[in-house]
Amino acid sequence: MGEYVDLRSGADGLTLVDPAMNARMSLGPVGTEPTPVPPRGSRSRSTTRGSSRRGLGTASAGVVVRDDDGEIVCRLTESDGERFGPGRRFVELSGSMKVYVRIAGPFEIRTEVDDASIVFDAPSRVRLGVRSYHETPTGTVTTTPDPEGLAWAVSRFGGAIKTDSPDRSYPTLRGHPPRLRIGNERSVRGTAPRARSETTVAVEPTTEAVMTAAPLAYYLGAPLVTGSDPRVEVRDAVFPSRTQPRARSGC
Repeated sequence: MGEYVDLRSGADGLTLVDPAMNARMSLGPVGTEPTPVPPRGSRSRSTTRGSSRRGLGTASAGVVVRDDDGEIVCRLTESDGERFGPGRRFVELSGSMKVYVRIAGPFEIRTEVDDASIVFDAPSRVRLGVRSYHETPTGTVTTTPDPEGLAWAVSRFGGAIKTDSPDRSYPTLRGHPPRLRIGNERSVRGTAPRARSETTVAVEPTTEAVMTAAPLAYYLGAPLVTGSDPRVEVRDAVFPSRTQPRARSGC
């Protein structure tokens, strides 16, 4: 189902399995076999689409409802309930992993102690996104001890960041980087995706420079490269080290 969470479907609904955190979460019932779809927008590591005849129920310690623009419209705690009219909403369920439900109203949300249900007025199609809390490494990156090899390995750290937005300031949206090992050649074992970002961090080809820039590259979800011109590139702008930002020349 994705890089960190596996999906298993059965007669009682869906079971979400997070091997990294040794966690399971049941979500159901759903009325049809789910169809995986590519995740878009935030870096939710698993996305699927399906339909439900009655509703969705799961263990959840909290529920947040957002409108189509992503603004929070409602927070529900235990022994609570709220009905929503027509229109698309995004429902966040917080259990052993984070579940996002995109659904068009009308529907009702009911909460009890550590439990939440979304009840539909009619058979409804929903889209689910799932995110692991990812507090332990899910892969191992082995690299050579030279600065270029270390920069290549650090470029794998930012793949654990779950969002491109400022929301990365929340610790739960910063997954644990992979383990780092020094060897005779470069290799990746397990899940350690390369950073995906429009930002690139460049440093001098020294071990000290690479290690100093590693936390920044991780937080930005940016690849780290070495060169004679230390800088940070963000789309069409270049920020040279210790100087004022200047516009990038050329196409």
